[in-house]
Parts: sequence; C-alpha cells; structure tokens
Amino acid sequence: MSGARDDPGAEQILAFARRVADELRAEGRGDLRVVGWIGPTGHQGWEYAVEVGGRAVALEVGEADILAYLTDRRVRQAVEERVRWQMRGLIEPPAAPNHGGR
Repeated sequence: MSGARDDPGAEQILAFARRVADELRAEGRGDLRVVGWIGPTGHQGWEYAVEVGGRAVALEVGEADILAYLTDRRVRQAVEERVRWQMRGLIEPPAAPNHGGR
C-alpha cells in the first residue's frame, strides 16, 4: 500500500462502506461485499472493490477526501453520502427517463 491508501482515513472509509453493505444486505436489498482497495485511479482518486452478486465493481474515493476524512466533518459527510449513493446504485434499477409527457 502507498499514498492515501495508507492513511487511517482509508480504513475508516472501507469500514463505513462495509457497514452500508451490511445494512443493505440485512434489508434484503442486495448481496454486496466490500473487498478492499484496488489502487489509484490515475486522476487523484482511489478505487475500492465491491462484489455484487458475484461480480466485482470498482467504486472511487478522491485522494484528498481520504486524507481529510477523519479531520473534516463536511468531507466525512460528503464521502459517506457518496458511498451510500454509489452502493445503492449498484442494486437499485435506474429510474425510467422522464421525457416531459412525450
């Protein structure tokens, strides 16, 4: 491991993502399992692997967000909202497009 992934915030973000996966599984809303960090995205972010019904999906967290996660309440809240949104997006069908009554 290197870079932001070594930061204590990185493990806390994964722990939060695992709690979200556990909550969704307990609600019967999907078979999600957070595997761990994959590596840098190449554009100031890090990817972590989530297994959904047997297939692996990569989700992203910004490197600056990892570094600020433990010390900045607003960053922590934004990261947690994004993690919830991303994980729900893996298990909920997309909404039908709204064409304005056409």
